[in-house]
Amino acid sequence: MIARCITRAIRWGLAALLVALLPSAMVHAQQQDSLSAAQPRAASGGAPSASDTSAPAVSSSVSASTLPRDLSPWGMFMQADIIVKAVMIGLAFASLVTWTIWFAKGVELAAARRRALGCVRKLTRAPTLDAARAEI
Repeated sequence: MIARCITRAIRWGLAALLVALLPSAMVHAQQQDSLSAAQPRAASGGAPSASDTSAPAVSSSVSASTLPRDLSPWGMFMQADIIVKAVMIGLAFASLVTWTIWFAKGVELAAARRRALGCVRKLTRAPTLDAARAEI
């Protein structure tokens, strides 16, 4: 029952997070598309020249200055897109909930085992089943 409630809360929380963040991410993506479309093309009149054919090879290579400098987990998180951040936060929250449930169930199982062993000890010490039943 508790696990079902937690699962529903996680689903609704992630859904609300995505609904809140998705419009801003879509606007950001549209702005990036419009910026890339607005960049001027080669001014050679449509006919590719020798310099135009070598340009894509040069632009596709990555120079050392364009590589990200901060490759720590926090740096990569801060450089990520908003959707990636939302997914990572959701996964971290789900992991926290999972570990909490695991710990709670472990404590619950340990207590049940302790009670069961106590009952078995009482059964072995009792001379009759009626006496064991009264003791338990």
